[in-house]
Amino acid sequence: MVFTLHSIATEMIILLVLYRVLFFKVLKSYIHQLFASRPWWGYLTTYQGLFTKNTQVEVVYVTLLMIHHFIGGFLMLGAYIVDNPVLFAHAALLELVDDINDLMCMICLW
Repeated sequence: MVFTLHSIATEMIILLVLYRVLFFKVLKSYIHQLFASRPWWGYLTTYQGLFTKNTQVEVVYVTLLMIHHFIGGFLMLGAYIVDNPVLFAHAALLELVDDINDLMCMICLW
């Protein structure tokens, strides 16, 4: 497969939409429910986070970020092991989705 500007832009848009829907709508609520059932969840409110004042929000966000980077990193590692540069490029684009999402959030103040 040849990467063109059009194919990369299309893939990035699709991945960004999937990232926002799957991670920040679906997976976020499951992680929040899981952590809220733990006895230490309420204790987190006594701390101030690094990114936001609500440490609970920060813990959920960092967990989502960790899952995203594990998926992208293991895809890149697998592509390196099987010597598949096309799969590696797709995995690198998947890793780039989080950066573009963060950039859009900073620009639009989401």
